[in-house]
Amino acid sequence: MRTFSTLSKSLIVLFMVGILIVSCKQQAEETAGVMEETTEKARMYDISSNEEAHIEMAVNYVNALMANDTALARTYVADSYWDYGPGAKDSVALDDFLAGVIARSANRTDQDAGIFFNNALVANEGPLAGEWVSVWGNYSAKEGDYRYDVPWHRVFRIEEGKIVMSRVWYDRLSPSMDMGAVQVVEEE
Repeated sequence: MRTFSTLSKSLIVLFMVGILIVSCKQQAEETAGVMEETTEKARMYDISSNEEAHIEMAVNYVNALMANDTALARTYVADSYWDYGPGAKDSVALDDFLAGVIARSANRTDQDAGIFFNNALVANEGPLAGEWVSVWGNYSAKEGDYRYDVPWHRVFRIEEGKIVMSRVWYDRLSPSMDMGAVQVVEEE
């Protein structure tokens, strides 16, 4: 009789383990779907569905600036465009920005943006939500006898098919040193 009792207990335990495995498998399948959905909703950014068009617009805008073609550059930006950087508080409206481009370009030759990478993303939430393009390059130009190279990064915010703002970051000291405007202190 003891054998039957031990066998019964073993079968009951085996049956319960089977039920537990089946229920865990069902729970895992249900949770997997929720996890994928939650992960998708929680993404802070995605690749833009307009990636190619937005990158092309940003690159064409930069190339128009390099060519000093402000009329063409205006076709890529909204009338409300603002340019920021490289300092945190540096900002200028479109007309003043383009006037600065013309003034700076008057003394420069062989300008090249040297674009080597770009991407287009969509920020999904927060104050920066929207379409963005990032462009990296190594600007080079000659001014008088000085040739200089400046690594740069610029982001463009795109709304309704136009660039509405841009922010640039670059090293201000390097070109000043390259052009001799800032003297390097020699160690004694």
